[in-house]
Amino acid sequence: MTKIYAIAAAVVLALLVVSYTKGRMDGEKLALAKVAQKNTEAANAAREVERDGALCSNDPACVLPDPWRR
Repeated sequence: MTKIYAIAAAVVLALLVVSYTKGRMDGEKLALAKVAQKNTEAANAAREVERDGALCSNDPACVLPDPWRR
């Protein structure tokens, strides 16, 4: 009878360890995905600013204040 309890305890312990490590890995992957998304958004914003700056540098009217822009 004690063998059954020992086996059941071992199985429960193994399941706890597996679920803990899986949750830990998923949490790390989620954190890495969030950082990657943040970096991508920053890169896209930088590209947009650079593109807008290039368009504005070719147009002399772009440097004028708002009321005098075309």
